Amino acid sequence: MTFVKTFVMYSMCNSTVVRAGAAGVLACLTFVASAQTAESATCSIADRLQGNLELHQVGSYGGTSELGAAIELDDSGHDVKKLDVLVNLPGKAIVLVLSAYDPVVWNVAWTPDTRIVGAVVSGYHGQAILGISKSIPLYMRTNLDSWHDKKNGTHPGCPYFYTYSEDSNNPTAAESIRRITGRSVTRFIQAPRSGVALVGEAMPSSLSGLVSSPDFRIEDFVLTRKASEVPAGRRGLDELIKRGFLRQASPKDMQSFEKSGVAGILRGLPAYVVLKPVTMPDGLYGANSVTILVPEGVPIPSGPRGHNRFFQYGQSTCEGPGC
Repeated sequence: MTFVKTFVMYSMCNSTVVRAGAAGVLACLTFVASAQTAESATCSIADRLQGNLELHQVGSYGGTSELGAAIELDDSGHDVKKLDVLVNLPGKAIVLVLSAYDPVVWNVAWTPDTRIVGAVVSGYHGQAILGISKSIPLYMRTNLDSWHDKKNGTHPGCPYFYTYSEDSNNPTAAESIRRITGRSVTRFIQAPRSGVALVGEAMPSSLSGLVSSPDFRIEDFVLTRKASEVPAGRRGLDELIKRGFLRQASPKDMQSFEKSGVAGILRGLPAYVVLKPVTMPDGLYGANSVTILVPEGVPIPSGPRGHNRFFQYGQSTCEGPGC
């Protein structure tokens, strides 16, 4: 199966989601995040990497191209992007090290005489990998995995890291990679802002013979949600508007709340009015944070507070971390 065809399978799933609208997105999110790696107990794949190998590391802040539809790899509310990785190192055995800050779907292919014998995927936010074979050792870990381990009291101390340039998080990343693989990185490749990340000296003369495995599917990594739940971040707010729990605030709403005692402090963030009891989505931090206006007779929303600001009509105080 070629590089292009592997991703077409994924794009077809995305196209279905786009045509189906919100209901399709929720249906896509019911897939179980089932990708497993057997190395989590030992925090290493070093004993499975034998012989003369090269480690090539690709770093990206957050992918290089849009997916064509919205999916979630974690609860961050950050947009998931794709990054195509093409490995052209004929006659060599390669361990790929792929890392990003934002959630990324890594889509891998290689030239016929190249051998990919292992992979390490890590990042701050959720990650996914397509194209590699399940027969090779794979180490995957993110900040979310470490957080869950600590929360559940099962923290094994397995490292995660993220790098998007040669100097970003570099000492920690280098130490973690040596611990995971028993080796040091041969070469670091900073992914371009758009297009394919090339691992090798030159693009192959033809892309028609590229090799890629269908073993991993996007549904192996997509976040699982119940039908009653909404996505994280601003997409979750949009879904709550469609379901009748919120509406965007109008200038008249802002003026009404300002006259009720909060004059001059409502500006600067997108504002929403609560229509009935509602649970806030996760992922409303930083640039995704908002202002929530709560009319008389309506309770303040429950759920994650994020970096949001909450104002009740007639009250001069602001509640929430964003205050």
